[in-house]
This record gives sequence, C-alpha cells and structure tokens, in this order.
Amino acid sequence: MARTPHPRGGVHASSRTGARIRRLFRRGRFVTALTALVAVWVLASAWALGQPLAYRPFAADAVDAHRNEWLVGVVVLLTALLRWFRPLGHPWASVLTLLAGVWLAVSPLVLDYGAARPDVTRLSDLAAGTVLALLGLRSLLLYRRAARTARAARGQAGPNGA
Repeated sequence: MARTPHPRGGVHASSRTGARIRRLFRRGRFVTALTALVAVWVLASAWALGQPLAYRPFAADAVDAHRNEWLVGVVVLLTALLRWFRPLGHPWASVLTLLAGVWLAVSPLVLDYGAARPDVTRLSDLAAGTVLALLGLRSLLLYRRAARTARAARGQAGPNGA
C-alpha cells in the first residue's frame, strides 16, 4: 500500500484506504439516522397508536410502561445525536443502544404491563427493541471494521489483521 506524507507530519494511507474509511463513516451516519428515527418512534408511539384513549391513564402499570418507553427513547436519541458527530468514535454508544433495544424488547414481559396496555403497543415495543438491538450491533461492527482499517493504514495490524 502506497504511503504519502501527511501535512501535519507522519504518513497516511493511500486514497483507497481513505475511501474505505469514508464509506464506513457514511454507513455509520446512516445507522445513526435510523437509530434516531426509531428512538423518536418509541417516544411518540403512545400517541401515534392512540394509546391514551385505549387504556386507563393513571393505572400503575401504564405509568411504568410510559416511563420505560420515555427513558429508552431519550437515552437512545441522545446517544444517536452524539454519534451523529462521530459515527465511528463512540463504541459505548453502540453498546448502550444494543442494551436499550434488548431491554425494550423484553420489558413488556419483565414489567408486566398488564391489561392497561393494548397488544399493539407491546408489539411496537418488541419491534422497536429488536430494530434498536440490530442497529446497535451493526454500529458496533462498523466501529470494529473502521478501527481495524485505521490500524492497518497506520501499519499496526496484528498477525491476523485484528
């Protein structure tokens, strides 16, 4: 791989490696945008599904469900906003998104939403949680690939490329 001098000192990899990193950066932004959209859906799903009309608003299990959705939605949205500026720079944000997605998917079973919530909201939580978990996993894989590409560009790759 051809190396050229870098303006600030040192060397940087060829344009092929730079193009690979830019492509990973764009994919990271795409995953981040999808994550933000799912987080907005989690925050708005109660109203979008007509939920305030379909359950007792002050039932304890309904309040727990709302708090759970709001907490997951806000945490995931904030991590997505953070990742928008550095799509490949925060692996902990990917782990947090993955864990929040898993929690959202299993929370109707763990929190026992009871009869206060219609089945469509449980399915919404399951679907959104599954999508969030998959997006978190995808962003972790993108981060790993970008880190490996950057190490290889600096000539620091290990014997097996990892």
